[in-house]
Amino acid sequence: MQERRNSRRGRTYLGGQIVFNRRTSAIDCLVRNLSDRGARIEFTDAIAMPGDFDFVIPRHLESRRAELVWRNGTAAGIVFPGAVDLK
Repeated sequence: MQERRNSRRGRTYLGGQIVFNRRTSAIDCLVRNLSDRGARIEFTDAIAMPGDFDFVIPRHLESRRAELVWRNGTAAGIVFPGAVDLK
């Protein structure tokens, strides 16, 4: 498989949340890798999720706007729009 990312992602094992509906709904997830431009997340079950949402990592006190890029069963790839490579 060809690598299409512009920035390297570091492996993680962090709790995250997909937050939507004006921040009234949330879905818990596990952040498996993370970069300044995006992340790979996993869920315990295959669930429906919105195409764009707020992505929160409570442990880092971090919240970013995110968009769904791909989905495969219980895993998904997301990007942070507007993020730039600092290369």
